[in-house]
Formats: sequence, C-alpha cells, structure tokens
Amino acid sequence: MKRLVAHFDDNKVGAVCGELNLFNPGDNNNQDSTYWLYEQFLKDKEGQLDALLGANGAIYAIRTHLYTPIPVNTVVDDFLIVMNVAKQKLKIIYDKNALAHEEIAPSIAEEGKRRIRIGTGNYQAFTRLFWALNPFIGWRFFSYFSHKVLRWFTPHFMIIAFMSNVILIGNMFYNTVLLIQLIAYYLAFWGQKVSERGRPIPASIALLTFFVSMNYALLQGFYRFAFKNIKGTWQRTSR
Repeated sequence: MKRLVAHFDDNKVGAVCGELNLFNPGDNNNQDSTYWLYEQFLKDKEGQLDALLGANGAIYAIRTHLYTPIPVNTVVDDFLIVMNVAKQKLKIIYDKNALAHEEIAPSIAEEGKRRIRIGTGNYQAFTRLFWALNPFIGWRFFSYFSHKVLRWFTPHFMIIAFMSNVILIGNMFYNTVLLIQLIAYYLAFWGQKVSERGRPIPASIALLTFFVSMNYALLQGFYRFAFKNIKGTWQRTSR
C-alpha cells in the first residue's frame, strides 16, 4: 500500500496499479499463471508508454476526487474505473513492487466460469469506452485496440477463419490448413475432457486447451452480454 500511495506526490498521477502474482499451489491443468506472465509484461511496457489500461482489481489506488460513478450492473469495475481516470488525461502508473498474490482456479473448468463473467464485462466495457478508439489520443489507443479489442474479438475471428477455410477448400494449401485447425480443436476438446476428469493434460496440449477454452468462454460472455440481463454481482471461484 505504501508503494501505491507514494506515486501520488506527483499531481499528474491519477491512478496506480500494482502487480498481481498468480500462483499454482498444486499440480493442475490451469495455464492461467503462464498466460498472466505475458499480461504482466504487457502492463509493464504499456506503463512505460503512459498507455496502461485499467488495473488489477486486487491491488490499485486512485485519487478519490477522480472517481466517476459507474452503472450498478458494471461487471469489470476495476477496468472501467481506471479507464475513466485515464479519460481525464492523468497518468496511470504501473508499480511492479506493489505486490498482491492470488491463487489460480484449480481447473480449466473453474477458470472458464470466471472467464465467461469477465468476457461479459469486457463487451459491456467496450460499449462504454468508445472514446478510447480515438487514434488521436496516442499510445493508449494503440494499446487498447491491440491488447484489448483484438483479444476480445479473437473468438469471432476464429469462427470467421474456420468458416472461410471451409469455403476455400479445394486445393492442397487450404485443405491442409483446415486439417490443422480440426486437429487443434480436437486436441483442445480432448484436453478439456481430461481436465474435467481431474487428470493431468500433457504439457504440449495444456496451453492449446487453455487458449481454446478461454476464447470459448469469451464467446459465451459475448452471448450473455448480447442476450442476457447483466448483473454486477459475481460468484466466488472455487479454490
């Protein structure tokens, strides 16, 4: 906490995000801790460009007077609150020495439930942050579009790629690409079933299973956002 508040000596700083370390207490198939290492890398680099997006809900601080009230059904409140600070053109600092620790979900299935909820909130946030799609705001536009928007719509791109591939079959190249896609999805499906039975997934397949399941959860989140009544409440992930 001392590391967080120390940055507010600078009047240009509006929010400070600490580093959340995910740890795996046992031997399970959830690859979220591996994925999170990449997220930490991106957050660090975006902080250096003054283009940090949102904050880790487990460890962040903002100046009280900069808080903008958000709708009661907001799902990813930490992201929206800090992006509203960025909208006011104040700095968002990323401090790797302000640490919080969180245990990852015990399985890919449990992680999927959390990802569905976060996915729902991501699409909700997208409809409230159109200002961040303005290329004239600088690096924050680049980081928002490349890091968030493209990732949120990856499952849609995957569907488009698969359907386009089906339409284009007829020569060796597209036939081979389609076969590779089918094999990859089959392995991911197999890995998911193995995980649900509580058995270890081979390391070579675990990351693929996590990637596909994460994007499937995002797609389910999109469906809930588009067709369900969204509530800001959440259910604790089993740990």
